[in-house]
Amino acid sequence: MIHQFPHCDQRILHAPGECEYCDGHLEWQELRTAWGIAFTGHIPDGEWIKMPCPADADRPAGSSSDHRRWGGNKPTSVRGDATWPAESLASVMMYGDMGGRTQWPFRERVMRWLTSLRS
Repeated sequence: MIHQFPHCDQRILHAPGECEYCDGHLEWQELRTAWGIAFTGHIPDGEWIKMPCPADADRPAGSSSDHRRWGGNKPTSVRGDATWPAESLASVMMYGDMGGRTQWPFRERVMRWLTSLRS
């Protein structure tokens, strides 16, 4: 019986070797491969893996709900990696700073909108 998911978002499952939490749930990794579902952060590739990761499909990179902005969903191999997006304030409060620094993609649009309100 499988009792627990490795991350807060149960749709997140990283490929073997990317995350120590996911590597602790080999049975989930084997099931995902058997079902033909891509691992988080990977695109479907080949004849067997045909479905995208549910988390990537529902909360894609660059969207306002990008799952990579929540520290509890990051693979342990990218902690401190400045190419990952900055965590949300709530994530930093819950998990601490995981080191992501790439600006949120809508930051400039929001700043332009706020500036236009003052005009």
